Amino acid sequence: GPSAFDLQVFEILSRTVRASATLLEPLPGPGGDRFKAIVFRDVEPLEYRVKVFSYYTAEGGYSEFPFQIRVRFDLDSGGGWAAGGIEGLPWCGDPAVPPCTLASPGVGVVVAPPIFAGHEIQTVAQFRSGAFLNIDYENSPRNILTDDVPWPELLRGTAWERPVGVP
Repeated sequence: GPSAFDLQVFEILSRTVRASATLLEPLPGPGGDRFKAIVFRDVEPLEYRVKVFSYYTAEGGYSEFPFQIRVRFDLDSGGGWAAGGIEGLPWCGDPAVPPCTLASPGVGVVVAPPIFAGHEIQTVAQFRSGAFLNIDYENSPRNILTDDVPWPELLRGTAWERPVGVP
C-alpha cells in the first residue's frame, strides 16, 4: 500500500493542484466546467501523476476526457521539501503510448498554496505564487507544459511543512 510519505503527497496534491478552463490564458474558456482527479505514484521515486477528467455537456448527456500531469517532489539535504516541478504529459501519437494526453483539454492548471480551515480565500498573488501550466491543444503557441513548483514556500506554515516518512 501507499507509504506515509505517499499519503502526505496525495493530500498536498489534492489541496494545491487546480484545473479549470477559466484559467486558460490568454482567452479563458467558458465557466461551469467540471473536473475530477485521480492522484497516484508514478514510476520514478518522488514523482506522482494526476489524471484529470474533464466533463462537458454533450448532446444527450455528458462527455468526459482525461489528461495527465506529472508532479515532481524533491528533498533537500536535511530531509525537507525542495523545489520540484510539474509538467503536462505529451499528446498521444498514433498509436497512443500511455501515459499521454488524448485530447485538447483547453485548461489552465495552477499549483497554489493549500486551502485549509481559516485559509479558504486567497489573493491573486497567493493563487499565482506556485506553478502554472497552460494546456491548450497540441502544438499550440500558448502551451506552457512545464514549470517549477516552490514547495517550501507553498507549504510554509501548514501541517505539511515537513515531509513525513521520507522515502
